[in-house]
Formats: sequence, C-alpha cells, structure tokens
Amino acid sequence: MRKLIQRAEYKVLENRLEEQNPLIQVVVGARQVGQSTLVHQVLQNSKKAFIFESADAVAATDQVWIEQLWNKARMESARHSNGFVLAIDEIQKSTNGVRQSRSVGMKTRQQDKHFV
Repeated sequence: MRKLIQRAEYKVLENRLEEQNPLIQVVVGARQVGQSTLVHQVLQNSKKAFIFESADAVAATDQVWIEQLWNKARMESARHSNGFVLAIDEIQKSTNGVRQSRSVGMKTRQQDKHFV
C-alpha cells in the first residue's frame, strides 16, 4: 500500500471543503505540479460524494457541457446528505468556461438552496 504524502495544500483544501457553505474553490499553480492529483486525493479521502470531470476532452466552444455537468451534479447532490462536490479539471481550456460555470452556479444556488 502506498503511503500518501500530504502537502500543506491538502489540509487547506480539505478544510475549505468542510466549511458550512463552501463556495467555488480554485486550485492553481504551475503546470504539472500536482493540482489535479491533490484535488483527487482530497476528494477520495472525503466523506462527500463527488464528480471529478476534466475539460481536456471537451471542445473549447462547447457551451452546453458545463450546464449539463451542473445539472448532473444537482441531481447527485440531492441524493447525498453528507455533501457533494463537483470538481472540474482544466476548466480554463474551455472558452468562457470559468465565467459560464460561475453563471450557472449562481443560477443554481438561487433555484436550489440545498445545492452549494
């Protein structure tokens, strides 16, 4: 069994996801230093259910993908009382991906108070 070496960032992200009303969290850093691995490890060790998707394979101009992913996450979150996390890797590769995810997220929060 591999031993997980936890960096300081692991605990920071873990604590942020355990907050009462976690907002959108953005993990940034230089290329190839382990942001995706860090997020995946935190999620796998969390008690929360999650969806981890990558925008790598999505066409940069696909405006529907994010909305479909949010809707999928909304449905899943309603089934999990311990909380739910939607993690989107490489979202910056999608044209307007960050702006669109914020817009869809804000609309979702207004419609569904249980989905954070």
